[in-house]
Amino acid sequence: MKRKIFVSLLIMSFISLFSECAFAFKVNIDQPKILLEIAPGEKKSSYINVDSYDSKDSMVVDVYTQDIMYLPDGSNDFLPPGTTPWSCADWIKLNPTGFELKPNNERVVKFEVKVPPDAKGGKYAVIFFEVSPPRDIKDLNAPVSSVRLGSIILVTIKGTEVYEAELRGLIANKDEEKSEVNVSCVIYNGGNILTRPKGEIILMDTAGKELDKKDLNPINGGVLPNTNRTFTVKWSLDIFEEKKDYIFQATIDYGGEVLLGGQTYFVRD
Repeated sequence: MKRKIFVSLLIMSFISLFSECAFAFKVNIDQPKILLEIAPGEKKSSYINVDSYDSKDSMVVDVYTQDIMYLPDGSNDFLPPGTTPWSCADWIKLNPTGFELKPNNERVVKFEVKVPPDAKGGKYAVIFFEVSPPRDIKDLNAPVSSVRLGSIILVTIKGTEVYEAELRGLIANKDEEKSEVNVSCVIYNGGNILTRPKGEIILMDTAGKELDKKDLNPINGGVLPNTNRTFTVKWSLDIFEEKKDYIFQATIDYGGEVLLGGQTYFVRD
């Protein structure tokens, strides 16, 4: 069963100083992420269902593409099509690009991705569905708002993938305010395709005895080509004895032929 995104949108339209009219919209998309494998010079089509539920009012839906970017801290940013070197936003043809969605109705948005013959690696974009009140409500010049839902498109150009990565930093810092030890792992993706590094960080004493172990990147976050991303693993400060040395050892699988590894030391003062 496809996972749906559920979004409730409340739009307020002030008619006078003493009264107001509220329009509540609920809308779903059924594919928040779509993975496509396409050979160079070929194309592939897919679709996304958009539907309203438990609604009394129509809504206007504008459909468009943007580039996606993962910032070093793991948050997302969205940019105009063609801004990033890993963009496929301009390869996507949408049909339709806008429509009115009636209450408790569904609309299928079809799209086609056409890959250029010389394309390599992985390319990425997001298809946004921006939902707003009907045009006649907007014309009242009342304060309104809109919401957008996104479906991430991940295209792998078949037979051209290159997996390369580096461990560019492994640092353990104490956070006295939160009574934590934060181990930050900086991973650089030197390949041409999105990678989702997995691994573990082991806490040891200086004799090499394992004291604890935690997963790295349990949420399966991605690192885009030619970018860094920092993954942080936290430990409670209470488990560390004062004036004692500790070792953190990281082992990371990024999808390539070899694993990444590193160590860093920590002393609780």
